[in-house]
Amino acid sequence: MLDKNFVKENIKGIQELLEKIRSFKEYSIEEIVRDFHLYGSLRYNFMELIERAIDINQHLIKEKDGEVPNNYKETFKALAKMDILEMKFSEEIAKSAGMRNVVVHEYDEVDDKLLYNSIDVALEQYPKFCEAILKFLASN
Repeated sequence: MLDKNFVKENIKGIQELLEKIRSFKEYSIEEIVRDFHLYGSLRYNFMELIERAIDINQHLIKEKDGEVPNNYKETFKALAKMDILEMKFSEEIAKSAGMRNVVVHEYDEVDDKLLYNSIDVALEQYPKFCEAILKFLASN
């Protein structure tokens, strides 16, 4: 059964995280990289943002489609197949799942410039994601 409250709480969490992530725009990449606390906080906020979206994806897929992909990127693409996200957008936002893996598992080393540039990408993509999910909830 679709748990709209679960989804809405995660949307609210995403929106709050976006405001936190927005606050990092007042710093330069150099300031963030030099400050252990800022750097760690930015990484953590990205990780939580993306994980909340993946939680939403998995819940919607499980309740509407039944078979949840075992690849986080594919959960975004599955929402396009379910007509919740547009296909092109789902492919773009799916790239954030790769960022999540890099941040969590520290593959090679996190590319500081990529992490910093992801601020603008997240601020553009995740409000659209939330809007699409809320639109889906309203129609179901």
